[in-house]
This record gives sequence, C-alpha cells and structure tokens, in this order.
Amino acid sequence: MSFRTYCNSIHGAEFLYQEYKDISVWYGITGYLVAAGTGFFRMYNDRHWLTDVVAGAGIGIISTKVAYWLHPVIEKKIFKSKNKSNKIAMPFYNGKQYGVGVAITF
Repeated sequence: MSFRTYCNSIHGAEFLYQEYKDISVWYGITGYLVAAGTGFFRMYNDRHWLTDVVAGAGIGIISTKVAYWLHPVIEKKIFKSKNKSNKIAMPFYNGKQYGVGVAITF
C-alpha cells in the first residue's frame, strides 16, 4: 500500500461520514477507525512515518471536502439542464499514465 492508497482510505472514510452522517454517525466513525488502523500499521511496519500519515489524512479529508463544496457549483455552471441525469468525472493516475474517466447516464 502506498501513500496514495492511504490518502484514498481517509478519503473513503470522509466520504462515508459525509454521505451517512444524517443516518448514523457510526458509518463515518467506522471508516475512520479502519483508516486509522491502516495508518498505524503502516507506521508499525516501517512503511510510513507519522508525518506521512498525517499528510495523507489531511489530503484525503481536504480533497473530499473540496469535492462536496465544488459539486453544487459545477452542477449549476456546467450541467444546466433540468433533467435528472447522473454524471461523474474522475481523474486517475495508474503509476504511468494520467487521465479522466467520464460517465453520464440520462
């Protein structure tokens, strides 16, 4: 597991919290416990330092918050149609290549 993967685990925990905090806060807490355990074992096995884990947590949380703040703006500015279609644009990096995946259902 790399630094990028650890950022993704924190990102997933924040996503669980944001999506399910109104249903039960325990979804987010469970996600954060799993991510914290991942960070602890990465340090325990000498794969990361504490600064790596803290930076990864910061990047994961901030990137999720930014996505939730920007989504309504992007929805209004770019996708102005009134129909209820689903859209996603996801950047990716696989170690060698960068790209963007786009999916639209209508």
